Amino acid sequence: GNSSDKQDYTDHKPHKLNPKAKSHLVLLGDSVLDNFYWLDNKLEDVCYQINSRLIKEYKDEFICSNLALDESETEDIYIGKVPSSVYNSDRKKIGMEEYKIDKDGKLYPLKLISDAFPKPTHGLLSVGGNDARVLLLSNRGDVNAVIDEMHSEGFYHKYAKAVDSVRALIPKIIMVLVYRPGPGFMLSLDQSNFLFEAMIPGLLDVARERKLPVIDLSRTFNPNDTAHYGTTPIEPSNLSGGFISDLTMKVLKEFDFEKDSSRIYFGIGNNMKGEDNVEGYKYKLS
Repeated sequence: GNSSDKQDYTDHKPHKLNPKAKSHLVLLGDSVLDNFYWLDNKLEDVCYQINSRLIKEYKDEFICSNLALDESETEDIYIGKVPSSVYNSDRKKIGMEEYKIDKDGKLYPLKLISDAFPKPTHGLLSVGGNDARVLLLSNRGDVNAVIDEMHSEGFYHKYAKAVDSVRALIPKIIMVLVYRPGPGFMLSLDQSNFLFEAMIPGLLDVARERKLPVIDLSRTFNPNDTAHYGTTPIEPSNLSGGFISDLTMKVLKEFDFEKDSSRIYFGIGNNMKGEDNVEGYKYKLS
């Protein structure tokens, strides 16, 4: 098997989260955030890494919990999704919390937000990557066909609906834009760039109209560096889960949800930056 079969968890210390924390960030959407299964160290997923940083910064007054579900597409945010038994049984096996499912076997993110305690104050929402992945498979990698179908199937409408359905419950939403795939994916880097330059501006429009902060992973992960990807070219690694967590902390510290207009945050370490998501913003992949 791969290295994850032999992973040694003896050093792993789970966080003790304060049930009375003033602030509560929930992760919503896909495996950009629910990334445990694809990691070398599965227990240290994005949720774990964000909690490590929140504890350092805010002691026990700000906690993070995971309501994201691997393989989720955009409309699964508001229609619900049955978790894959593969991921659920693996969670059980390694001692992680299992997905919270309803009587019909589905995970309903909006219901989980309403039931969550303490009441969620912030949401990190990552959807869109699986919509593109499914269309890429059905169109055998034909990027132009994927772009056409995203429009004809109402992807942007679904995306806005997902954002708004979450915002109705949690006013402070951070939108996460998916990274470009890593080495070994079915598309060349030029094809990925072409797809992203067609797809992302419509998502930035959604953020701009709602004055939301955006974490742009497409200009954060290096698509030529395997270390930025998990056990497949379309999943984060423990390393890049750290990039997501660092950008999340930057937004939480710098963005004023009451006053600020939309901003886009991207980059790694000392090269993290925020740019104003103004009308006519030029999204360009070098």
